[in-house]
Amino acid sequence: MTIDPATALDLYRVMRTIRRFEQRSTTLFGENKIWGTIHSYAGEEAIAAGVCAHLRDDDWITSTHRGHGHCIAKGADLGKMFAELLGRETGYCRGRGGSMPPSDPSKGTSGAQGHAGPSLFSGLHSSRCARCSACCHHGIRRLGGFWRWRRFTMGRPAPRRRGLAG
Repeated sequence: MTIDPATALDLYRVMRTIRRFEQRSTTLFGENKIWGTIHSYAGEEAIAAGVCAHLRDDDWITSTHRGHGHCIAKGADLGKMFAELLGRETGYCRGRGGSMPPSDPSKGTSGAQGHAGPSLFSGLHSSRCARCSACCHHGIRRLGGFWRWRRFTMGRPAPRRRGLAG
């Protein structure tokens, strides 16, 4: 697979923006300027950049608690995201959402969901948008909700394995 230089540079810029956001967020958290906690997306930038490069604004994306990168790659306003982290009224959720990724329907981001939430969300909204993408932590495969979603959206049976609920 080859990528033209312009696309590669665009992907790099998105990854770099995500990394800088995460570095600054971690610094602000260390200075006790962020209430609660943060869930850094550092080290996972390529996932968000690559997935979101193929999505449009009318495509929806949802993620778990580590979703800053997805929102940034989808075009979220960095100023609003920082305002949200800092508890300011100008944030996406008027400063009440904290580190959980914001919801911005104009960009097709649904905000943070629980572990099974992204899977279920994308299955439920697949009839109302062009494409839906659910970015989940690798541990979600152990949860029954993931396999139920997969069976529901793909029309395939869930695997039967010992130790898995669902």
